Amino acid sequence: MKAQLINMLSAAGAFIVLFAMAEVMYHRLKFKVESTRKLVHGITGLMTLSFPILFTSHWVVLGLSTSFMAILILSQRLGYLQSINAVARKTKGAQLFPIVVYTSFLSFQSHGDLMFYYLPILLLSICDPIAALVGKRFPKGKFEINGHQKTLAGSFAFAISALVISASAIMMSHQYLLIHNITLLVAIGVGVTLSEALVGKGYDNVSIPLSTFAILSVFHQPLIHVV
Repeated sequence: MKAQLINMLSAAGAFIVLFAMAEVMYHRLKFKVESTRKLVHGITGLMTLSFPILFTSHWVVLGLSTSFMAILILSQRLGYLQSINAVARKTKGAQLFPIVVYTSFLSFQSHGDLMFYYLPILLLSICDPIAALVGKRFPKGKFEINGHQKTLAGSFAFAISALVISASAIMMSHQYLLIHNITLLVAIGVGVTLSEALVGKGYDNVSIPLSTFAILSVFHQPLIHVV
């Protein structure tokens, strides 16, 4: 348990350093909040990829996730962490991310398959920022969902990056065989893209992992068993 505690404190320290760097970039270097927010979003997701290696107990992950969710909620209400919270639109994406991490960890331990942890986190951490960046750079095919504006260009970028990440994850997993799981790949690409495009205000941070969990659960038993 001592090792788990040390790992938890080390992870917490790394996240605090990341938040501090984002604050410096926003306040001193005058980076736009959308840039610092997406940077924190992506790096945080990549940092959490170490959790299955660092932690064996979901209670430790729960404590870490709960602590940071509380910090993010309080910082928004008190006007701190402007590098994350100073966006004009109403969004709860940052506050919901710790819930996603813990849920993904529980799902991984329940199924005994790292795909249930790594794939949702990777899709959320990489595809979502890519979609936002492409959508802003090429604002083609604008549409609005519940007052939240998105673009077909951004959704297309999300779909392509989701397919690439999913295909890579399938090829690295011993439980799936890519050539015989094209249906799984297509289902993930379509499912997560729709869950990102049709949900706004940061709740896509939940809809993307949930749709990934649902699709993986259907295909958890490989279509072809590798002997």
